[in-house]
Amino acid sequence: MLAFAPAGDGLDVTQPLPPPIPIVGGEPVEPGAYPEVVSIEMGDFACTGTVVASNLILTAAHCMQGVTPAQINIFTGDATDGEPTTGAAAVGAHPDFLRDEGAFDIFDYGYIVTTDPLPEPYAVPMTEQDEWDFAMQWDRELTLVGYGQDDDGNIGIKRFVNVTINGFSPEGLEFEAGGDGRDSCNGDSGGPAFVLLPDGTRRLVGIISRGSEVCGSKGIVGTPHPGLCWVRDETGTDVTGSCSSCDCIDTTPPDPPEEGCGCRAPNRPGLGVALLGLMLLLRRRSRS
Repeated sequence: MLAFAPAGDGLDVTQPLPPPIPIVGGEPVEPGAYPEVVSIEMGDFACTGTVVASNLILTAAHCMQGVTPAQINIFTGDATDGEPTTGAAAVGAHPDFLRDEGAFDIFDYGYIVTTDPLPEPYAVPMTEQDEWDFAMQWDRELTLVGYGQDDDGNIGIKRFVNVTINGFSPEGLEFEAGGDGRDSCNGDSGGPAFVLLPDGTRRLVGIISRGSEVCGSKGIVGTPHPGLCWVRDETGTDVTGSCSSCDCIDTTPPDPPEEGCGCRAPNRPGLGVALLGLMLLLRRRSRS
């Protein structure tokens, strides 16, 4: 995935995009947990993905660029130490994906159509306004899941880490989460960010995109719904829910909490965007 470090006076867009690097601060999942999360291996290159239908995996666009179906092996289970479960019949990267370290809302959406069906359960992407209004809040706790690098440099074990949201992109299509040593890392690109709704339902609210130069210092996650119509049109599999146009959600970012009061600011549009310009990234790097 791509990476960033906290900014002081804004973004330094003059620095070249660093090369790709390989969940830190978390722990291995309980046996059999998060079965909808899979590892995507392409030789020495690996990403994570989320199964949303029997033959459909959502992942990051930068994982799929320049990759052919024949190069891909899909691993399910708690680790990638066995034989692959299936392969890929088709892959795609969103045509609007922008690999630009100075950009926000870069449409880092990709998909894999698998050669064999994968069993339920399948993750359900967030497509409803009420779910968005609950999930996309400052300090909302989310769970990141992936097969990427841990604190000891190990890779290929399914791990999870709980993080909180601490920033939003100008259009609200991406959010910043994690920090203080709890973050996604190498190999977690394309993996999910899950939220538990008030009724206990698990919802897919993000696709891991990019993060800090040093894992543990926050990452950027793209909300999936803007890419779902493209995925439907490309694959014939519809996971848009009740929003068949993929533009049903008002994604205006919430305002940040008022400093020092331990409370949330009143609704003043634009403050979240202004603060984000101060928070997000001098440098960004892919975490594939």
